[in-house]
Amino acid sequence: MTPDATPKSSATMLACGWSWSSERDWMGRAIIKGDFETSEGEKSRRHFKVRYKSNSRARQKAIDFFRSHGADLLSDVPDGLVELANLSQRDIDKHLLWRKFNQVFSQLTIPSLNNYYHHDCRIDGKDLHRIALLPELRSLTIINMEIADHQLSFTSSLQHLESLILYSPILTDRCAETLSMLSPTLRILDLQGSSGISIETANLIRLRLPWLSRLYPPSQFMKQILSQDCQPPPLPR
Repeated sequence: MTPDATPKSSATMLACGWSWSSERDWMGRAIIKGDFETSEGEKSRRHFKVRYKSNSRARQKAIDFFRSHGADLLSDVPDGLVELANLSQRDIDKHLLWRKFNQVFSQLTIPSLNNYYHHDCRIDGKDLHRIALLPELRSLTIINMEIADHQLSFTSSLQHLESLILYSPILTDRCAETLSMLSPTLRILDLQGSSGISIETANLIRLRLPWLSRLYPPSQFMKQILSQDCQPPPLPR
């Protein structure tokens, strides 16, 4: 097989799990391990030595910023790796020797511990615009951060987002316009820690995002909903 050839196989290989080594090989390539299982139940493991394309300067600065400020940024599997699983390990190594992949991330978590860091090491609302440089994110969690309504504008860049957990005590009902334009890929929106948002606004957001599977309103309203033995308004058809 030539380095540019596309592997072809009639076998069905399903990815069961992925793991990333903390070390790199002598060429500086990331080592990703994939566990696979065929439709007949046969299991195997493949090692992928991946060379990434260079990020833009702004994107790399955003990645370095979040990692150096206590955020948890999880890598995702580059497009094209699963298709190589049907090859032998030797052929995989040959194929990857000539390829470069875009570095992609699936999840960004900014924990509540962020509030206890020294001022110079904290992530504040004014820093969140950097998230727009990670448009491939599928999960975003921001816990106990003071975020002003206008500082959510970065969410318009997250067109693959599936889960958003947003806990900010200073968000108000004015954030409804921005949150109502979240991507159709979104399935979970959790606002339990955003006490400044009213139940009326939470319901309005839900009605404007009919593709949501779950919306959790600010926690002070959860007891009210349960005590009334009622459900949130039904999704529009």
